[in-house]
Amino acid sequence: MALNFTSALEDFRRARRKATLRSIMGWMRGKRQEDLLSYENVRKRLKTIESAGRQLTDIPINSIVGSVNRYTDFTRDFLPKRSVSGERWARVKAASQDMVGLPPIEVYQIGDVYFVQDGNHRVSIARQSGTSTIQAYVRQVHSRVPITADIQPDELIIKSEFLDFLESTQIDQHRPQTDLSTTSPGRYPFMLQQIEAVKFALEQRRMKEVPVGDAVLYWHDKIYLPIVSIIRENDLLCDFPHRTETDLFVWLVKYQGELVRELGWDISFETAANMIQASISPRVLQITRKLKESFLPQTFLPEPPVGKWRQRQLAAHQGRLFADILVVITGKEKDWNVLDFGCYIAKEEGSQVYGLCVSEQRMKINKEEAQEITNKFEQYCRNYDVSGKLVFITTRKPGKLILERAHLADLVLFPLGGDFRQRSETILSSLIHRCPTPIFAIHKDVTIPVKKGLLAYDGSPKAEEALFLATYLAKFWELKLVVLTVFGKRKLPDEALANAYQFLNRYYVDAEYIKSVGPPGSATTTLAKEAGCDLIISGGYGSNPIKKLITGSAIDEVTRNAQQSVLICK
Repeated sequence: MALNFTSALEDFRRARRKATLRSIMGWMRGKRQEDLLSYENVRKRLKTIESAGRQLTDIPINSIVGSVNRYTDFTRDFLPKRSVSGERWARVKAASQDMVGLPPIEVYQIGDVYFVQDGNHRVSIARQSGTSTIQAYVRQVHSRVPITADIQPDELIIKSEFLDFLESTQIDQHRPQTDLSTTSPGRYPFMLQQIEAVKFALEQRRMKEVPVGDAVLYWHDKIYLPIVSIIRENDLLCDFPHRTETDLFVWLVKYQGELVRELGWDISFETAANMIQASISPRVLQITRKLKESFLPQTFLPEPPVGKWRQRQLAAHQGRLFADILVVITGKEKDWNVLDFGCYIAKEEGSQVYGLCVSEQRMKINKEEAQEITNKFEQYCRNYDVSGKLVFITTRKPGKLILERAHLADLVLFPLGGDFRQRSETILSSLIHRCPTPIFAIHKDVTIPVKKGLLAYDGSPKAEEALFLATYLAKFWELKLVVLTVFGKRKLPDEALANAYQFLNRYYVDAEYIKSVGPPGSATTTLAKEAGCDLIISGGYGSNPIKKLITGSAIDEVTRNAQQSVLICK
């Protein structure tokens, strides 16, 4: 017996060293050592109900996650801490003789996990001996919210909030198929606030008291499910694999609300989802993207798929394409023509103007200047009888900010040669490459209204998008069209012109068709001037980034040298 006790005491010391080593490693990694859960704490949080009887059975040791009274004496995997007596642990170990002859332990069971009422030392010894099961008297404890063996202390807060949510809404009875699980505290109180707001709104509409159950079902069917559908359609969970649909629901609702408060614009949940997807990614992908942006030219960075804007607009709008117009304003006198033209388009389209007044840190706008700009903005909107909203933002990176806000609009208006510390050509180049919407680069001598446009068309995918928008402008703005195709080294323009003719003819649009020879950029600007055009319509950058980097791009030459505004299509 003495030999067994000595050996057991050495086993205890090894277990204590292992507990100490794991504690140190956890501290070095910034992770706190996992403790056993308190049965009393869990019972109160989950509002459990204990059964009267108990049953003798074998239970898996790995599913024992807590204790009634000794939860501070052992680690989560039942390694002994300093408070545990080595002599008592060794006596139990020596007497166990491989756990034969000792009485079963006593546990409470909640869901799939167990809490030790009596027998903590026996569990510790069995765990260190590698035993997979242990005999126990099990008393069932029922909870409306199940828990599993991997539950962490912080998750109890979430479970407790979920239980309060279920008790308040009874939604698991009415919509049992809906998975409302979350991974962070605070989600369920937020949704309860939403339901209370829905109840109040319904009562105001119906002029009578509305049962809580009616408000819950309305919230679930009319608010929660439609937004979850947007999350699914955008595959947002692929970007956030460790989150749930309910996590993203709350996040999307809050993010949309923040955008509305910040910008004062009416922003749909679909738009907010697109912005999240475009600007936020998992950490590894985000770091990779930032490294690319730091070291690679804009030409080599990813750009929106060709034609995606057209598909979205045709699906979302009836008749008109530009419901929301983003106008970049610098507040300088020479750039007010951009807002003038934006209001003109809004009048033609029956749309809204969203003014974005961007200033850089060294040229921050003061209150007096902001008021003057606001007054001018409102006056332009009144002159055209259009709805407009204006926000002021100071940033170190105006190009990045404009690009982010472009996801909110159907069209972006940007001043050619705008007054930014960062060169406007650089900002415009970034927008042309990465903006998800068409860009109207407004010349200082822009003509209002536009009467004649030159379409630069070569049959490429982006030229097809330019052809689509040129046809639209010809139909709805009564724009006269000149279609230019430039001879290339490998391909004659006849086929491209034939394609353009067939497309325009399908929509009964008459146009003048011209073939030219020479560099496309200079040919476009020269002919636009000779033909008396007040607008150039073109696709964005081509598909060969190396060629653009070495020889430049035709669209860059057009925006530098054109004496007209340029509509760049995506």
